[in-house]
Amino acid sequence: MKTRIAIELFETLPEKVDTLFSLICENSLHSPCLTDLPARLKEIGFTGTAQEKKLISQSNKVIVAIGAGSTLKNTELSGFRKAIGKTISEAKDQNLTQICVEIYPTEHSDLEYISYVFAETVTLALYSFEHNYSNQVFPQKKAHSVEEIKLFISGSATVHEKLKENITKGMARGQSLNFARYLSDLPSNQLRPKDLSLLTQEKFSELKHTSSTILDKIELEKQGFGGIIAVGKGSIYDPYLAIFDYNPPDAKETIVLIGKGVTFDTGGYSIKPKKFHDEMKYDMCGAANIFSAAYIAAKEEMPLRIICMLACVENSIGDYAQRPSDVYKAWNGKLVDVYNTDAEGRLILADVIAYSASFAPKMIIDLATLTGGSSQIASNMAAILCVNQESLVPLVKNAAALAGEKYVHLEILPEATESIKGTVSDYTNMNNKWQEGAATMHAAAFLQEFVPPESQWIHLDIASMAYGGRDNSYLSTTGATSFGARTIVHILKKIAEE
Repeated sequence: MKTRIAIELFETLPEKVDTLFSLICENSLHSPCLTDLPARLKEIGFTGTAQEKKLISQSNKVIVAIGAGSTLKNTELSGFRKAIGKTISEAKDQNLTQICVEIYPTEHSDLEYISYVFAETVTLALYSFEHNYSNQVFPQKKAHSVEEIKLFISGSATVHEKLKENITKGMARGQSLNFARYLSDLPSNQLRPKDLSLLTQEKFSELKHTSSTILDKIELEKQGFGGIIAVGKGSIYDPYLAIFDYNPPDAKETIVLIGKGVTFDTGGYSIKPKKFHDEMKYDMCGAANIFSAAYIAAKEEMPLRIICMLACVENSIGDYAQRPSDVYKAWNGKLVDVYNTDAEGRLILADVIAYSASFAPKMIIDLATLTGGSSQIASNMAAILCVNQESLVPLVKNAAALAGEKYVHLEILPEATESIKGTVSDYTNMNNKWQEGAATMHAAAFLQEFVPPESQWIHLDIASMAYGGRDNSYLSTTGATSFGARTIVHILKKIAEE
């Protein structure tokens, strides 16, 4: 699945243009300009703030001027991204397949970063889920979509060469993110645990300095992945652990990325209520999104060794399914008492986090649609961030700002760790007193107990952000969002540059 889009950068506007989309940023009206448009807009009080829009007729063409906010800081481009989304939406409404876009950035902006963000955001905005089933293509009625953009940004030929490189990078990243969205949007009967493992393996094999290993049920049992086996026991579809290794010769550090890949979550015997149960196919978004981040890092040949592991299971009900009160042995030998079979994500992640010690990583990052409680903390405004070292919080927050994503830092209190201590085991998989509240903290506290002591650990709970997100104009409010992947890419880039 690939989004059809081509972006070509030009130094001057063509003479014949029926409709021109102009992204006008704050404090840009005094910058060197491609046309006299900014001066005309200034006369009528248009300042370029986000949400502004004005239609102007000029030289036999219609100009759609859209306010894009300030682009002075790379960490504050939400208005710019929204303006791009509005541009694509307007073009779709007009059934335009080819459009011309000009950008008037804020003075002293980072043009290279702006061009990258433009290309990535356009690619994300143009994503449309399509799939084949029983010799039929869905959706059956396909809407018109933009396939070609002529982009105009003022600058010298030397500057434009750099901008072209960043446009190419932005589109490539956008395509990788859309691959994660495609996997997440697939119906669960078309994406079993084995399918998720093999589709990502096929994609990863395209890259240099990479290798992959897929552990099946027999190998998982042999190596002691008790959590993955326990969760997968109820399904007729076996669990798998996909391990992807990007190991370039100039690798500075080893980073482990772990994704929760529950391809459908019934809740097990702690069964979920019927409302929104159809959305439980999205319980593998963590695996899809973190794979996308690993793929981008490897494709861009970052000087890091990256081990990406996807724990792929289906949490179902069956003759052999685990039951509340079952006790199993995790990969590191710890015993876990299963109070709630719907708290399954932490069981599979704990196994893989513990197994990460085999690679002696500097850092472990896990990404998961882990707890419904995350929406009680930040609704669909932000995901949840937990760490084992407070110094990691600014790293994640800055990376998130560059990515256009938001996180709320949740401290793991020692009382939460005490509340998951077992009586017939080392740990329970939820609050052992069955008290309401702090579900997200208890889940993170459980995972933290399996982190190798010498490794930094970042936990991102994206349950409220992985699909059906808040309207930001460039990501659909239905379907997968690839949330978290962009933040992780920026974290990896920062580490690679150190």
